Amino acid sequence: MKYLQLLTHEIGTSCNLIHKHQGKCPITIPERYDAVDTHHALTDDEIVSNILTAYSHGFRGMTSWHSYCEPLLYLDRIEKIVAKVNEHIPQQHLLWTNGTLIEKIDPQRLKIFSKIIISNYQKKNWDFLKGIVPDLKILRGHLDDRVTKKRKTRKRCLRLFTEMIIDYYGNYRICCGDFMGTSLSLNTIKDGFDTIIHKHQELRSLISTEPQPYNIPNICKTCSILGRTYIYNLVNLPYYNTMYKLMSDHNLIIEEERFYISNYEDIK
Repeated sequence: MKYLQLLTHEIGTSCNLIHKHQGKCPITIPERYDAVDTHHALTDDEIVSNILTAYSHGFRGMTSWHSYCEPLLYLDRIEKIVAKVNEHIPQQHLLWTNGTLIEKIDPQRLKIFSKIIISNYQKKNWDFLKGIVPDLKILRGHLDDRVTKKRKTRKRCLRLFTEMIIDYYGNYRICCGDFMGTSLSLNTIKDGFDTIIHKHQELRSLISTEPQPYNIPNICKTCSILGRTYIYNLVNLPYYNTMYKLMSDHNLIIEEERFYISNYEDIK
């Protein structure tokens, strides 16, 4: 877990830009939960427990809340979870937002986030936020088209070093391309978050092997997701540069236990 940049819990199931993403973004698909367990939506305390468990396994990246939803629709809930987490560990928190709701809230509430990333659909100047959250990243706003974009590839995937995703109902999603939840069936309530951590590490080793073995999940064989062959530099902690160097090395060591991370004690 010490290489993971983002631990994402889908904090809600809606986005205020659904009408603009119709037919392209997975959030517009009514059946996107049909293949997973929806009996129990994760509570705040269960999300907090997952984050603390991840920390105990060496996670030092950022929590995030976006998945396919717009997290600022659920800012009240995020504030409560962040406050509970911060009572126990010095955790960093990321807000990745479309930005359209920022001017409808008190911007001082955004101080709970260590970093803000805005997909700038509105083409606005967001410099005023730098006085609130110094780490601000603005992305060009491109409407999500992963529902319709398809191509086959056998290239090594590093996506699982970037992010672990737990959906609104506690189901593990192998990545943001697994929007129908068909890659495998694991739920934090039924199977335990420790089990999901171990499975994520196992899959990461399998999928990041090149050439890719035949027994990778079927969804990986037709993947077209951005970030597949490189790692987003979202978390600027000492382990990032070391991890990037290792992942760029032609003699890639897959097993996490064999990695040596200089300065790891500094952030432990």
